[in-house]
Amino acid sequence: MTEKTPDNDNYEEEESGPSLAIPPLYVLRAATLCPKCSKAMHVYALGCADFHHAGDLGPVEIFHFLSLIRSMPEPVLDLLKAKCPSFFIDQDDGDDGRYLMNHCDCGARLDDDYLHGDFGAAFVPDTEEGYEDFKLFRLPVEEAIPIECCCAVVGGDYLDTEHAAPW
Repeated sequence: MTEKTPDNDNYEEEESGPSLAIPPLYVLRAATLCPKCSKAMHVYALGCADFHHAGDLGPVEIFHFLSLIRSMPEPVLDLLKAKCPSFFIDQDDGDDGRYLMNHCDCGARLDDDYLHGDFGAAFVPDTEEGYEDFKLFRLPVEEAIPIECCCAVVGGDYLDTEHAAPW
């Protein structure tokens, strides 16, 4: 078999398959104010212990904060819907399309740019202590799930995943 390298005429791009969120998977709950009505509310995000980007050789074994989640298995979405019905796939007002986002009772969409976009946002604390304010829940998911999303690895070291509550 010919080795596949970009310098070789026989190089063919292999199909990379989906990205994978590798358990344990977590729901993170934080508090924020609605940008429309100023009501205090809980917002949710997902995280995972390891993440395998499509096309990479292996998983990156560090906590990943997941955002702009465009697709994931329906059974996992059902787990979320059961306990946080204001966290569902919807259309972004900007260019990000449809993805899993938080909503206020007033109807406002709290997009991921608002919740994950900069230091001081609900899921990007500007101090180490800010990560202690998250409530972590461990999802009952045992196998890696295919997922289309963005991810960040900043701050996962400050989370106490060992004491995550069961979902």
